[in-house]
Amino acid sequence: MMPPDPDIRREWDLDPDFLTVNHGSFGATPLTVRQAERAWQDRMERQPTRFFSTVLPTALREAADDPGRFVNADGRDIVFTDNATTACNAVLQSLSLRPGDEVLILSHAYGAVRNTVRFVTQRAGATAAEAATPFPKPGRG
Repeated sequence: MMPPDPDIRREWDLDPDFLTVNHGSFGATPLTVRQAERAWQDRMERQPTRFFSTVLPTALREAADDPGRFVNADGRDIVFTDNATTACNAVLQSLSLRPGDEVLILSHAYGAVRNTVRFVTQRAGATAAEAATPFPKPGRG
């Protein structure tokens, strides 16, 4: 196994004169991922009906196996969502919170997640607690 590239910036086609730290809202995609994405798009375009009816469902289930192994779970228990906000919302909304329960969030939690935590805790009579987590400031320290 090769050691990781010490300059991982080469994996992205980012403007080298601009510091990009937000890969959540408008994240850049690594070049290798873009290449794989294009290969899947080409595969789909060759026969869209067959792709969506037979290839994609199997491919998605197989794709869930890798993260499943990583977290010691069965790939059949892994689901894909359109973004992290949707995933956090689904998890938070599925909790059976009761009065006296507490949900811990980080001080730099994303606004939509913070709103969902507020909603589910208020609805259940639970509370939200915030853990102060310092975030490094680029170009300082």
